[in-house]
Amino acid sequence: MPEYYSLEERDSYDPLIIAKQMLDYSSQKDEQEKWLEELYNSKMIIKDIYRYLFAFKKTIFDTLKNQKESELVTVDERQVYNIVPECYNLNKLTEEVLKMYPKLNTTGLLRVSWSRKVVRSYLGICQRYPDGTYQIRINILLSSPDIDTEIIKYVLFHELLHKNGYWYHNDDFRFREWQYPNSVELDAKLDSLHLKYNLDEIWGESLFDEQTENTVSVDNNSEPIFNPNAKGVQIGFKYCRNCGNKLPDTSKFCDKCGCSLTY
Repeated sequence: MPEYYSLEERDSYDPLIIAKQMLDYSSQKDEQEKWLEELYNSKMIIKDIYRYLFAFKKTIFDTLKNQKESELVTVDERQVYNIVPECYNLNKLTEEVLKMYPKLNTTGLLRVSWSRKVVRSYLGICQRYPDGTYQIRINILLSSPDIDTEIIKYVLFHELLHKNGYWYHNDDFRFREWQYPNSVELDAKLDSLHLKYNLDEIWGESLFDEQTENTVSVDNNSEPIFNPNAKGVQIGFKYCRNCGNKLPDTSKFCDKCGCSLTY
């Protein structure tokens, strides 16, 4: 279970409060950055909230900029990200997943391939042809030596679940997906790629989608219907439609996965 922090504890580390404490400590940027780094390393709650030192520093300096109290700028500490076409053999990785889960049905699966270009709308997608055959495409963004093969296998497992009839990202699907070893850690690595690596230029040149003609996507992301009378729903709370996290009904975004809660 993740560490529990009360709302009072979280409020005490509000970015504006920390920014003012930093200004009281020093007006020199190098001393401010050193102070922030020491604070980050000494407080587990800050690490849990921001996950990366770069994200913590950027948040504090952006707060100052928004308050027009300073003209501070930050240095992008994110690493360079490398894409290498056909970096990994997808067929071999698929075979490894199938050895782990031999009951997964691959009948009608024609191919597993990389996308031609980086796309923004998916990391992997299962596509169905009118004749009932399928193909799985993996975003070429993941064809990189910076990506562990377990991450790619996890995405392949996700798409193979769709191929086996779990079309929707509902509780039944997530229950099976999260049975994959270290799924929480792998999800976190995927969600934080943009924090660890500089993907700005890559995203700027990417496509929103890359669909093969005459196919039907079965990686269905259509809006689910929220039933306030469903079993387990509590008055005063809402639930993230992506990960199921329970939050106060005034929440705008999920503090676990970042998805919008405006429904």
